[in-house]
This record gives sequence, C-alpha cells and structure tokens, in this order.
Amino acid sequence: MSVRSNTSVRTVHIVGGTSATIEYANTAATTLAALVDLVPAFIRAHFKPIIHEHYSLWTKINSVCSQIARLNTHKASSDFPTEIRGSIKPPTFQFSKEARAEALIP
Repeated sequence: MSVRSNTSVRTVHIVGGTSATIEYANTAATTLAALVDLVPAFIRAHFKPIIHEHYSLWTKINSVCSQIARLNTHKASSDFPTEIRGSIKPPTFQFSKEARAEALIP
C-alpha cells in the first residue's frame, strides 16, 4: 500500500521535529509501514491505528473527489459515463394477439 499518490501532502507536522526531519519524513516514507516506522517506538502502537484510519479516510475522500470531477466532466459534455451508457436501452413492449388487434382498431 503506497502512501504517495497524484496529490502530495503539503505539510507534515512532527512534534519536536525540525524542517530536516520533515523533509526526511516526506522522502523516506514510501509505504504506509515506513511511515509508521518513523513514529518513535514507545508510541508507535498507539499511533499505528490512527495513521491507518487517517490514510483510509483520505483514500476514500480522494476517490470521491475524483468521481465527482469525472461526473462533472460528463455533465459538461452532456453524455453519460460508460457504466450508465451501456446499461440504458430503449424499452421493448410485447403485446398479446388480442391487445394488438384492439390497438389496430380505430
């Protein structure tokens, strides 16, 4: 599971850290496990679930934002996404012989 995505995290706040440690955290943590390993060992057990929940939340937020942007693009071009376009078909009607004969009589 990779921490980095198309959108980068602008700031990382490390309590007691310096700009050098923040820069190190940005370049050293390429996976979620590596990010957890950057937390001091004595509080790692406490922060590991928080980091995972935070990552999961932001993954969902980014997914929703990209879906909204995609739908807005389709809305602007007045078409449907392929998932919807492929499932919309004109309805077909099947008449019984009696109903067809009645429909033909004025």
